[in-house]
Amino acid sequence: MQVWAGERDRFLDYAIGTSARALQPYWDHALRDGKLDFAGHSERADFLRKLRGTLPKRASEGEQLYNMACMACHQPEGKGLPGVYPPLA
Repeated sequence: MQVWAGERDRFLDYAIGTSARALQPYWDHALRDGKLDFAGHSERADFLRKLRGTLPKRASEGEQLYNMACMACHQPEGKGLPGVYPPLA
């Protein structure tokens, strides 16, 4: 993660956060189990832990929005209705 070595700004932090969220299925279990090696850079682990703490809240907010505005047409599993509403999943 060479990007950590240089100067960072809000745009770079946004890119790092977005990438980390997208890759969470690959690092989440290892972080939880203490198996990620940060080579003495504890700020990287702290960043992921902090990011990880925001995800359930955001997922819950997204679920509420889907249930309120999308589920009636696109169905509970996001498969839609053939010929009427396209699948989302």
